[in-house]
Amino acid sequence: MFVGLRARWLRAAVFFVLSVTLAYFLNISLTHVSEPSLPGTKATFTESLFAWPQTYQRFVTTWGHSDLVPKDVSLVMITEKNEPRFTDPCEQRRLVAALLDALKESPVRVIVLDKVFKSDLDCLEPGKAADPTKELQRAVWEASQTKPLVIGLAAEGDHIAASLAFPSGGHLSWGVAHRAKDYREVPLVWNLYPSGQHGGGDKPQPFRSLPYAAALARQPIDEQSDRILNFVRSGVRPMTSFIPANAPNGKDPRMLPVFSAGYVICGENVLPHLAALDSCVQEARQSAFNRAFLTDVVVVGEASEKLVDVHPTVIGSVAGAVLVANYIESILGPDRLFRAAGPLANVALGLAVYACLMWVLATNQRWWAKLLWLVALFAATFAIIVEVFAVSRFYLEPVTVSLSGIVVSLFRPIYDRMIKRSRKVMEYKTTL
Repeated sequence: MFVGLRARWLRAAVFFVLSVTLAYFLNISLTHVSEPSLPGTKATFTESLFAWPQTYQRFVTTWGHSDLVPKDVSLVMITEKNEPRFTDPCEQRRLVAALLDALKESPVRVIVLDKVFKSDLDCLEPGKAADPTKELQRAVWEASQTKPLVIGLAAEGDHIAASLAFPSGGHLSWGVAHRAKDYREVPLVWNLYPSGQHGGGDKPQPFRSLPYAAALARQPIDEQSDRILNFVRSGVRPMTSFIPANAPNGKDPRMLPVFSAGYVICGENVLPHLAALDSCVQEARQSAFNRAFLTDVVVVGEASEKLVDVHPTVIGSVAGAVLVANYIESILGPDRLFRAAGPLANVALGLAVYACLMWVLATNQRWWAKLLWLVALFAATFAIIVEVFAVSRFYLEPVTVSLSGIVVSLFRPIYDRMIKRSRKVMEYKTTL
């Protein structure tokens, strides 16, 4: 009876480890294939079924940090709910111009536009005196006279895409608004061609990412952490822990501050669905509203179903602007940065845990004693992983166990049966 029970335990353990490993690899391979189209929408099959590695990462990185709260960055989000008519690209240029007019006199030290403005968009309509594009260009010029302003550049394949030209007031800079395939990686530099017209002898040039350009505008390179400079020189992208974002105008201090565009331009009592917002946008240049609630760095972004810029992360599905805000926070406070351990370390730790698991299941102890040993094993493993992360900022994923070890364990019962059958056949032949 005990032999059969042990065999069942072994099969259960093998299939458990096998399913964990398959889920891990499927999550890595499929997480970028299918993504939800809007924050708050129903999670996709990939995100709902294989969300446990993200949960594991959130536990490790949260417990491994003593202080994970926003300090320098806040968000101004343009949404269909709060600014319904300004999701139109041309009308949005008017809104962004009004935002710049409102922010240039505020305590904000750096303005970041997580937006790409296309050069081929014609916004001049018959019967309208003001061209939204010219309004935006005027606002950029005036805002960049008083404080650093960073605007996003789009990347198309291996080169920088054409974008709208802006006159600089003296403090205007650019950054490539491109995300890494692994959202946990903080993009610092992208090697791209300046344009699509390049020959075989040309070499790509390093362009700063939008988060890195924004961080440099707030913190000059001679004040940058040695960790950041080493990452830039080596070309290695560090990974970061994430802070969730508040709902627009929410007040949870543990989350990134998020404000609606209407609130920043017009104040707390704006009525976004009425003519009050449109009237306030027109008067933004003369507004004397106190905006002391804003942080040193403000990222202006958009969350709209028209944009395919939503990413499943350890903090849920978020707009790309939330990633940018987290990246900037991480560069300015590099204690949040970490590096993933290599596959050898992951496999070694995974095999060690797997060996201990098999040893516990193979011992001649009562079931409750085995259960206590298993709980102690996983608690000790998790404590070691968190301690390694907290001290050295290396992120271990022991779920990446050796596939060969799993295959051997999985097929061992079949191998044992074949040996037994062959012995019976040999014994039968010897009796003849």
